[in-house]
Amino acid sequence: MRGSGSPRADPRKRSLISRPVQLCLARGCGAPKFEMSARVGAAQALLQLGERERARGVAKAELADVKVFGAPRALGIALRVAGLAHGGSKGIDLLGDSVASLRKSPAVLERAHSLAELGAALRRNGCRSAAREPLSEALDLAARCGARSLVARARRTQSHRRAPTARMAHWPGSVKSQRTACRAAGG
Repeated sequence: MRGSGSPRADPRKRSLISRPVQLCLARGCGAPKFEMSARVGAAQALLQLGERERARGVAKAELADVKVFGAPRALGIALRVAGLAHGGSKGIDLLGDSVASLRKSPAVLERAHSLAELGAALRRNGCRSAAREPLSEALDLAARCGARSLVARARRTQSHRRAPTARMAHWPGSVKSQRTACRAAGG
């Protein structure tokens, strides 16, 4: 649950985020590099506002354009945003593709962001052991880049513990079956 300081709860913050999103979407945000960056930001802002469907649409358009452009950094960022917009197992797959693309790029900080998001997504899906490696690598890269806020976020994600009842609410079966499923999925 989001606190009262979130963009969803605060109309002023919501309008600060909504305006640039509206401008970007109204302009069409085509293929040039600047506009791609704006569209990534628009999709992230839509996610913050809880508008997942619109974020998926913007992320899908961005990903299609970036695939034509073909640069590993831009592709990795677009895949990360698409993964966050989709969520679930498809989101995890997209986040994994994002990390793979960014491994071909010198954009170490972007790779650290994608690794942190991949680890967080795996943890949300109940695959704690699978999340350890990407979170650990994200911490290492973020520390080397001096990205203190990313280091702190990755550490919080690593140490986050859920109550057993919270895990059971979104995953059918016993804790043992959850572990078996995570192992089968590579975690």
